[in-house]
Amino acid sequence: MGKTMLKLIPLVNGNYKLIQWEPLGGVHGADIECIHVTPNVWNIDKSSVGTVQIEYEPQVGCLRFSIDFPRISIRHNVGVAAYSEVIYGHKPWGPTTCMDPQFKFPIKVNESKGLYSYVNYNVKSRSPDDSIFNIAYDLWLTTSPNLTNGPQPGDVEVMIWLYYHGQRPAGRLIGELRMPITLGDSEAARDFEVWVADTGIGIGEWAVVTFRIKDPIKGGLIGVNLINYIESAFKTLEELNPVKWRYGDLLNKYLNGIEFGSEFGNVSSGMIKLNWELCGLSLVKDSS
Repeated sequence: MGKTMLKLIPLVNGNYKLIQWEPLGGVHGADIECIHVTPNVWNIDKSSVGTVQIEYEPQVGCLRFSIDFPRISIRHNVGVAAYSEVIYGHKPWGPTTCMDPQFKFPIKVNESKGLYSYVNYNVKSRSPDDSIFNIAYDLWLTTSPNLTNGPQPGDVEVMIWLYYHGQRPAGRLIGELRMPITLGDSEAARDFEVWVADTGIGIGEWAVVTFRIKDPIKGGLIGVNLINYIESAFKTLEELNPVKWRYGDLLNKYLNGIEFGSEFGNVSSGMIKLNWELCGLSLVKDSS
């Protein structure tokens, strides 16, 4: 069985792009080739002072995220101010990117065996010591495809945290799993905490399952089989509540797309500076 690959970063044409967000203005995102790049400051209060700047450096082929808030405050008390990110495919609130014919989303999980994602990132700097953030995938599994008003009751959000500092996932810690992962050219396995927040978490009526790596990886080339993590999340939900969550039914949900970025916030000292770069993003799937 062969493999089919889609390279999203570095960009093909290498044009310089700049996206900047400020509390009182600025753009919310931009389409760059077949990815959507957005500061996604969904929970930042207008009283905040600072910027999120995202720029592409064609000389090195990296998308650079520069977050600088001398004063940051949040609207909803969920510990996260924003999720500055790259999107390929569809997001339940929109947008929808252009897509390669071999990598179309949304797609049912039970039709998506062997879907891998490879990222090459590097956390350059962060301050102060009590700043909180992660570098993570965010995957939406919905009963209906092409939603524009957000996930619905019974839908599932799956996060895979590859790096974090001071950040706590939603819900409660329910156990650990050893999951496969690729580091550079080597196949490996790493221990992940599994956190679950079921409905009623305060920001929606969907469930959230987070895989938080126990030994955070500050940077490098990392690959994961996304379907492995999604299926493990579904099994975890069924084990916790087999009446509400049925594994077979969950496999019929649609994976909306691939999102990768950084949640950040700082509700204690009220400030944060974070610089990180994404120098590679590729999707690979088994060819029939």
